[in-house]
Amino acid sequence: MFIYLAALYRLLLYRYSGQTDFAIGAPAAWRPHDVFENTIGVFTDNIALRNPLIPDETFNDLLKREADGSLEVFDNLALPFGKIVDLLIKRPDPGRHPIFQVMLVFQNYPRPSTAFTHLDYRMHIHGNNTAKVDITLDAALTNGILECRFEYARALFTESQITQLATHFEQLVKESIANPERILSEIPLLTSEEYGLMESWNDTAQKMPEEDTPELIRQQALAAPDREILFFEDKGYTYKWLLDTSEQLAPVIASRLGKSRLVALFGKRSPEMIALLLATWQAGGVYLYLDPEYPDERLRYMIEDSTPDVIIRVDINDRLTVIPMTSYNELTEAEATSWEISPNEIAYVIYTSGSTGKPKGVQIYHRGITNFLLSMKKKPGISQEDRLLAITPLSFDISVLEIFLPLITGARLYLLEREKSLDARSLAEAVTKNEITIMQATPSTWLMLMEIGFKERIKALCGGEALPQRLAGLLLPNVSELWNMYGPTETTVWSSIYLIEDATAPILIGKPINNTTMYLLDSALSQVPAGVYGELYIGGEGVGAGYLNLGELTNERFVANPFGEGRLYRTGDLVRWLP
Repeated sequence: MFIYLAALYRLLLYRYSGQTDFAIGAPAAWRPHDVFENTIGVFTDNIALRNPLIPDETFNDLLKREADGSLEVFDNLALPFGKIVDLLIKRPDPGRHPIFQVMLVFQNYPRPSTAFTHLDYRMHIHGNNTAKVDITLDAALTNGILECRFEYARALFTESQITQLATHFEQLVKESIANPERILSEIPLLTSEEYGLMESWNDTAQKMPEEDTPELIRQQALAAPDREILFFEDKGYTYKWLLDTSEQLAPVIASRLGKSRLVALFGKRSPEMIALLLATWQAGGVYLYLDPEYPDERLRYMIEDSTPDVIIRVDINDRLTVIPMTSYNELTEAEATSWEISPNEIAYVIYTSGSTGKPKGVQIYHRGITNFLLSMKKKPGISQEDRLLAITPLSFDISVLEIFLPLITGARLYLLEREKSLDARSLAEAVTKNEITIMQATPSTWLMLMEIGFKERIKALCGGEALPQRLAGLLLPNVSELWNMYGPTETTVWSSIYLIEDATAPILIGKPINNTTMYLLDSALSQVPAGVYGELYIGGEGVGAGYLNLGELTNERFVANPFGEGRLYRTGDLVRWLP
């Protein structure tokens, strides 16, 4: 029974922590000679059971190895545990046990034969108010009944967490008995109720429209052609200007498209650049934005890696002159043609920062953009009465929200010059002057504004970096709404959002947006319990096509969805569901 409990306990801790190599402490009774059998006294010493778990082995395999390892330890009980500690640990931490942080205490000594008239008694595990280690599993076997209890450090765990741990311990008992030949990493840990709860968290399905993003913009333009929708340097541009300009450019771009259908756009953020983005889609192309602020080396790498069919520059004449480019002003008319865009076609390629190596070209589908924008339209929400200030360079994917969300909803879009967006006072002045109601920025930018006493009743969207709790406390009283936005580039801008109402509470990444699923998985792609850290995998309409020209890395990060259709993107982020 002790071996079985040790194996089961090790499996439970592995499924909770993901660790395969750790020691379980246990007290061992040891009376080396028969002469000590009836001697009064405590003849026990601690032992450390270190038996690295192999996730791909069966429970029976684990039992056998646990038995072999434990017997080897019992054969060496003559060596005092304190001596082992002295030899191994030179500078012990007084706040924790030097060898192990979890224990298994198993009491299976025979029931005393003492009899009392008219009195019956039974063995009872008596608790205490002091935890010797982080978690201890106390077990006693009396008259064929196994009783178990968990002792835990209240500074580390809550009662509800340990109750959940005990529930999963029972679940593993049932599963290990029912099917001991099952692979350890595949033994179900969650109860059916927990699986149902997690499915409800991912119940985000919404009907997708037939229209793509360019068509949604076109419908707005036809409904209100004279509405000034785009503002730049104190000048307004109507829907009619945007639609006419993009539809004139689209045939020209289409005539130059080749196999890759990739159109590289080089220039500063401007109304003409926005028209080019839309025209590229209308031409059935894929846009790649080349930021003039990037070093020549990075720009050359992006061009060589992506091999665009055409490179169009806007108001930039003194950069990369050796690379053939077409000036925006040189685009001549071409015969008008109509194109149908499939939701499953690539809309844009955006390169990552390259902080972990070479920049990677992420390919995003049209359907992902449309789903994202329509979800953002509902939450955090935007209407025709809103005014959104766009401050993010087009080389960052969050610019997709800033540019296209106003255009599909009829809200007014204000483009701010890059230099002004980097200066706190100029940025604050632009918000006030243009009566901005929505702005999206990174925590760094919001902090810059807070440092000059920024106070405007706007809807503040914060993402791109972790939002510090202190900054949330500064922002919340000074804006109308504060939203924390989370999402990797590979899953189309933001994948989850969270409305912050209490800056003293933990800052969460929130729930998935429409048609998006989030799974917290262990190394075997099994779901972890609520409250337990797992790697975040994101599924749904926003999952991109992968990395340009990097098939092996794409297969590594974009994996088959074991819970449904499509693929999941492996974020590498460790998160947990909060109860």
